[in-house]
Amino acid sequence: MPVNILSRLQERNLIFSAFVAVVVFFFLAHRLFVKTPGRLESIASCCVYPFLAVQHRVISPVQSLFAKKQNLADLQKRITELEDEKQTLEGRVTQLESLKFFSEQTNQMQKFERRYDTQNLQLSHIIMRRFTNTEQVFFVDAGSKHGICKDMVAVFKNSIVGKVDQVYPYYSRVMSVADKRCKIAAYCSITKTQGIFEGTNSQDIASLAHVDRLKKLRAKETIISSGEGTVFPRGFLLGTIEAFEPQGMHHDVTAKPAVNLQELEYCYLIQKGQEQF
Repeated sequence: MPVNILSRLQERNLIFSAFVAVVVFFFLAHRLFVKTPGRLESIASCCVYPFLAVQHRVISPVQSLFAKKQNLADLQKRITELEDEKQTLEGRVTQLESLKFFSEQTNQMQKFERRYDTQNLQLSHIIMRRFTNTEQVFFVDAGSKHGICKDMVAVFKNSIVGKVDQVYPYYSRVMSVADKRCKIAAYCSITKTQGIFEGTNSQDIASLAHVDRLKKLRAKETIISSGEGTVFPRGFLLGTIEAFEPQGMHHDVTAKPAVNLQELEYCYLIQKGQEQF
């Protein structure tokens, strides 16, 4: 082990030093009593020289090497400490960036929140999506333990994005407005024509059903929830009319949903009757 080698070298160095000290003491004592160097002193100097050479050429480099190793160990320890500090700072930066992202995502919803009793609102994070040809649902991290109940409405930026259809203790399933089973009483913002906003199991296309063909419609007209029924509140955006044509007794109306559900990260869960208009 390096520590044992260093210890042995130190012991030998101590012996050499003691020997040199004795010789030096001999030289001094000899000079006090004998003013000129003698044969004995010359012989002693010849004996000391090899030890001095060994000390200079062998012991000193080895000690220097171990000193460098000690410095490297100190530097390595400091690097480890700096890496720990770096990881701590990176974690803090990540936390601040997450808070910034959350603030940006919820800024518009905080404005919307003023319309409601904040004690009854639940801001939820979307934790999973299941968008298929047979259903369009997503899951949020709020359940019965958080006061969530069936038929609460999911909203984002004054737009309805779905309703809660299954509730579990810690999460809930939301049937999105893109789901074919989701039907919302609605009206058109300009012509006031009424109909039923329905999903088509597609993210890009919805429909406005049961629109009398005698009623007027306009392309790009916004579709708003009318509040009829027991689930969905009034005054929320659903989508816009893309195209329409007469089909028997009704119009065949193609609509575009207002919210891109693939990019949605957060939503509020509310219950009809809590609006503060």
